Amino acid sequence: YSDGTRWTTQASLDTEKHILRNIDQGKDQHTPFATERQVARYLETQPRLTQGQKDAITLISTTKDSFVAVQGLAGTGKSTMLESN
Repeated sequence: YSDGTRWTTQASLDTEKHILRNIDQGKDQHTPFATERQVARYLETQPRLTQGQKDAITLISTTKDSFVAVQGLAGTGKSTMLESN
């Protein structure tokens, strides 16, 4: 609405809180898949990827967290990036 009012349900709020708790509990829980150096070496063999795609691959491969979100508009290369990983 133009006055800034937003409506939702308690179930939606509970679901959102559950998701955020899971994300928080998943922080710093794992050994990364690779080192930044290993990822950089791999990415040298992937010239078709954009810098943003390379950054996402680096984050996904080197994080200790259980969850990583990748977001972007349709057609920006999210699926291409994930296929190369």
